[in-house]
Amino acid sequence: MENAILVRHLDIIKIEIDFSDINNIYSALNASSLSTVHTAKTQELSNKLGVHLMGFVDRNGDDVNNEKACALSGYDYIGSFMLLCKTDRNFNPLPLSEKEVNLVFDHLNPNKEETKQEVEDNEYERFCKEYGFRPVLPNFPIKLEFFRKEGVPYVLIARYNFNEVKENDYKAFLDALYKYSSILIDEFKDVDGVKLSSDEKYYLHCYNEENSSTSGYNYIFIQVNDDSNIIIKNPKSIVDVMFKGKEKEYEHVDLEDALEETL
Repeated sequence: MENAILVRHLDIIKIEIDFSDINNIYSALNASSLSTVHTAKTQELSNKLGVHLMGFVDRNGDDVNNEKACALSGYDYIGSFMLLCKTDRNFNPLPLSEKEVNLVFDHLNPNKEETKQEVEDNEYERFCKEYGFRPVLPNFPIKLEFFRKEGVPYVLIARYNFNEVKENDYKAFLDALYKYSSILIDEFKDVDGVKLSSDEKYYLHCYNEENSSTSGYNYIFIQVNDDSNIIIKNPKSIVDVMFKGKEKEYEHVDLEDALEETL
């Protein structure tokens, strides 16, 4: 059950966190260190809703400014997602009840309709909940979409439209790209050209359909690491079949087979 609010750059969503272990908050924010957010603005919101709220952000976050998080906290710059939860008098992080999470979410999304259904349909959240981890993804200042194919639920495809990179976001985009590349190099293992997370829970395979890093689409394949050691080796054929309607050109490529090429 969702028990916290995640304030992202482009939207605000409900998520489920196990607050018995502080490391789960680190994972939700992809953070190496945390800062608490308990300001006059958050206290104002707490008094208004009758729920004592506290936020967490990545202390070292240096991505594009999260304006939604700034508006909630009163800060001028927050370079990461922000997690909102409940707290007691000793500032221990606590889960929101179902009623409280809906109350906070509805207040922060006053113009949204069918928000519960939208969250339920969020492939990323369903994937994370099903497999128990949150993959590291770049914070590009552009829309991110998630896809899963029936028959291969253990693979999640993240797609960025690089054509939507605005000129004034170009520096933030390059900074996010550099930071993400550094994370892949420093924190992931190379397994036959595919990246394996340090905890060995999942593989990442990045695929850019164009030569330029700022045109076309970029895909990040996220695949659960299970006992079969299945990894993706042919992302182009998968992209062509799933997104470009080239089934005839790739008649010899079965999507499930492409996804199930073994080491």
